Amino acid sequence: MGASIKPVILFLSLVLSTHAAPQPVSSRLTSHRFQLLGRDLVVEAYNPPSTFEREEPDLKEDSIAFVGDRLGIETDAVNYKSGYEGDAVRLAHVRQAHNGVPFSNAVANVVFNNDNKVVVFGSSFVNPTSISDDTPTISVEEATSIAEDELFGTFTGPAARLEYVAQKDGSAALAHVLQIRNEQESTWYKAFVDTHTGELISVVNFVAQAALLVDPAIATASRFLRASSFPSSTTYSGGANSTNTSGNNALSFINLTTTTAQQSSSPLIFNYTHDPTNVARVNAFYVVNMVHDITYLYGFTEAAFNFQINNFGHEGEGQDPVHVSVQDPKGTNNANFGSASRPLVLILSLRPQPRLDGSLQNDIIIQELTHGITNRMTGGHKPYLHELIELVLRNNIVLQVPQEIIGVWVPTVLMVS
Repeated sequence: MGASIKPVILFLSLVLSTHAAPQPVSSRLTSHRFQLLGRDLVVEAYNPPSTFEREEPDLKEDSIAFVGDRLGIETDAVNYKSGYEGDAVRLAHVRQAHNGVPFSNAVANVVFNNDNKVVVFGSSFVNPTSISDDTPTISVEEATSIAEDELFGTFTGPAARLEYVAQKDGSAALAHVLQIRNEQESTWYKAFVDTHTGELISVVNFVAQAALLVDPAIATASRFLRASSFPSSTTYSGGANSTNTSGNNALSFINLTTTTAQQSSSPLIFNYTHDPTNVARVNAFYVVNMVHDITYLYGFTEAAFNFQINNFGHEGEGQDPVHVSVQDPKGTNNANFGSASRPLVLILSLRPQPRLDGSLQNDIIIQELTHGITNRMTGGHKPYLHELIELVLRNNIVLQVPQEIIGVWVPTVLMVS
């Protein structure tokens, strides 16, 4: 019989050791481990070198991939529109698309934390029962005429575009989308005209209105923030300081004439006490800039698409300051803010009996400005993403709450400080 083979068992008395001798540079990224197995047997275990890569997150790609995977749709059905990247979160706004044509009211938002994990996701994407042909049979000119007649206004640009609109019956209609405005009536709409039937099928109102029964007590000097000088960034515009109520963040003028208030004395002193016109322009200009600075501290920065002409290289888009028309005659006892345009327009009217000026009611100015801020922060900076606000905040009371709170809080804080 052949010799029997006896298994050899190595107990814990086996001596293991690591080789600590200097190694050449070429082998420092490899893994070496030497084992002394007894009877002077040494075995070297070798592992090849590893490479390490860290892929930087891409908000557009990450959000499209997530929405496609979560909703089980192809990524070409997801259209990225805008996003915001802050210290703690990254926020993306996307829309549904069909054959390259975006939906107006089928939208989604995705929030990533610093670990690139999704912490919030909201969607109104749809699975239409039928979709209109993507070749219009109604021309843009015909659609414009229909919208102007229906909304008593004039087409103001930008150029009309095509978008799908999800309908209540489950279908999706192709629409010409255009803006219709009537400055005399302070109306401003985005109109959706069906490209096949010519019907006005949807409207978005760009103007946030506020009609207030005002207590005269809140117009007292304690709320009137007249300043002898402004923050250094306030009057800066176009590479230099202006000497009137125009700057990088705002321009304040009388009744859409773009006539600003000049400094009462140099340098940059705006001290008017018995001139109602200049007082209105100066106060409104100051409050708008003060709100700009306060909200900047809380994250409404250039990257979040705040209201500035020059963003000084801090992301965002710029070229959208707030234009404030004080003592505007197109209404009484009213104020509104249109945040869809560049520049943005804040209109402040008078109340004739008793005579009260909305430009001196700081809570009114702040409330209207906050409409614009919530529009930007909720629906993305693009004007055509305002549908998200209507989808999420259909109840007007809910929509008003942030504006009402901040309109009271900010003047109180400023008065105390």
